[in-house]
Amino acid sequence: MNSFSSRVRYSECDPGGTLSVFAMMNYLQDCSTFQSEALGLGIAEMASRQKAWFLAAWDIRIDRMPVFGEHITVSTWPYAFREIYGKRNFLICSEDGTPLVQADSLWFFYDKRNGRPCRAGEEDVARYMEVSGPRLELPPLERKITVPSDGIAADPIRISRNHLDSNCHVNNAQYVEMAKTAMEEREEEIRRNLGLPVPGSKNTVLCRLEVQYKRAACLGDLIHPLICGDPKEAVCLVNLRDEQGKSCAIVKMEFKKK
Repeated sequence: MNSFSSRVRYSECDPGGTLSVFAMMNYLQDCSTFQSEALGLGIAEMASRQKAWFLAAWDIRIDRMPVFGEHITVSTWPYAFREIYGKRNFLICSEDGTPLVQADSLWFFYDKRNGRPCRAGEEDVARYMEVSGPRLELPPLERKITVPSDGIAADPIRISRNHLDSNCHVNNAQYVEMAKTAMEEREEEIRRNLGLPVPGSKNTVLCRLEVQYKRAACLGDLIHPLICGDPKEAVCLVNLRDEQGKSCAIVKMEFKKK
C-alpha cells in the first residue's frame, strides 16, 4: 500500500467549499503515480522502455467529499494482475480513518513502440505484487456502460495543451471535467427534458462516478458531448465522442439526495 497525507486546499474546492471532483480524481491518480515512482517503475523508467499502464475504467463511490481545510489520507494498492490487465483500489480517509471515497479501477499494459496493448511480464508486476492487498468490498466493475444513441448535444470541446498528460493524451480526470462542464452548460435542458440533477445541484450530491475510457483524444481533437440518462435511477450519462461519433470516454454520474 502507498499512502500520503494532505490537507484540502482552497484552490481544490468547488463553490460549495468541498473538494472538487476533478481535484479528488487527481489525488487518486497522484497516489498511484507516487507508488510507481517509489517502486522504480515511474514515468521516466516506463518511458525508457516504451511501456505504460493506461487506465481503462473507474468506479468511484463517494460517501462524503472532504471539505476545505480537512486533513485527509489518500491510499492505493494493486490487488490483481492477469495478462494485459491490472486492478487497483483507492481510499480517501478522514483524519480519524473514516473512509470518505472508495474506488476500484482497471488498467491495461501498453506497448508504445508497437502501439497496442500487450501482456505484462514478470518484471512489470513483481514489485507491485509485493505491495498488493485485498480488494475492497465493492461490487464488480461494470463491464460495459450502455449509452443511448440520442440525448442532449452540448457544445464541442477542442482539446488544448492544458488537457494533456505526460503521454500527450487527454488526462483521465479531464474527461470527467468535460462531462461535468457539458452538464452544467445544459442544466435547464437536462432538468426539463431528462428530469435529472446535475453536479452542483442544491438538493443532491454525487455519490458514484463511473468512467470507461475507449480511445485517447489528443491535441487539436474535437470532442462532442452527448448527455442522456435515467431519471428513475438519478443517473446521468455523458458520451464524449470524437468527430466520427466514436466514444473516447463514457462518464456515468449517480446522485443522491442531501
